[in-house]
Formats: sequence, structure tokens, C-alpha cells
Amino acid sequence: MADAYEPPAGERMRFYTTLHGSALEEAARKALAAANKDGAAMLASFSAAQWLAPYARIGSQYFYADEVGLDTLRHYLKLSPTQMGENIVVTRLGDHGLFRDAVNAAPGVICTSPVQTYLDLAAAGERGREAADHLRREKLTWHQ
Repeated sequence: MADAYEPPAGERMRFYTTLHGSALEEAARKALAAANKDGAAMLASFSAAQWLAPYARIGSQYFYADEVGLDTLRHYLKLSPTQMGENIVVTRLGDHGLFRDAVNAAPGVICTSPVQTYLDLAAAGERGREAADHLRREKLTWHQ
């Protein structure tokens, strides 16, 4: 399944924020709550895995969002576009299908489903593959 996976179609955008630590987490929770009133946004990839089954440490935060969700993330996270040195990556999705399977990993923390998170991690390279295997052992059960 993971070998045939193609990441969701969308525009991948790189941003920088000066927020970090608990300030970034608090702003992200507020942004996700606000974004999901009129649009859609959720943590994805390594960021979702941190809430579902922590394994790999990363310096960037990953999100999926629609247009309204993207605008909301820009506002709450104080995002500035960047060509390099990003610490926030947002993929703006045209298809809302992934948002239907979003999970609440903790109060105010909206993430991709465990299966979607697994697929994104498996496609992310070496540490991603390890994190995907950890997530599979912790949250998913199936026979190969």
C-alpha cells in the first residue's frame, strides 16, 4: 500500500514563523479551531504523528489546509513566505476528502487520520519510514 502511495495533490507552500515551543502549539490550536469553522486545516505528516504516536523529532510543522484554512494559519501563526529555512509547510488541497477522516488527537489538535499519517510518513524518507513503522505498531493493525 505505502509503496504505491502518491501524496495528495495540492500546492506545497513554505513559511517561516518566529513562534516556537508552547507559543506555537497554542497558536496552532487556536488556528485549527478557527480554520475549521468556515474552512479546513489539520496537522499532517510528522506533526500529526507527534500527537498520534511520537517518534521522530522534526524542526518543521506540517499542515493540510483549504484556502480558508491557509488564510487562518497565516494569521494565527504569523506566517511569512520563504524560499528556504522554512519551519511551517502547508499543502493547500483542492480535494476535501482527506478532511473527512481528520481525528482529534487531543483537545484542539486536529490531525490527519492514522492511515493518512502513516502513508505521508512512509513517503517522507528514512526517518519518515521509521516513524511510519512506529505509528503502525502503535495505532494500526493489519496483516501483510
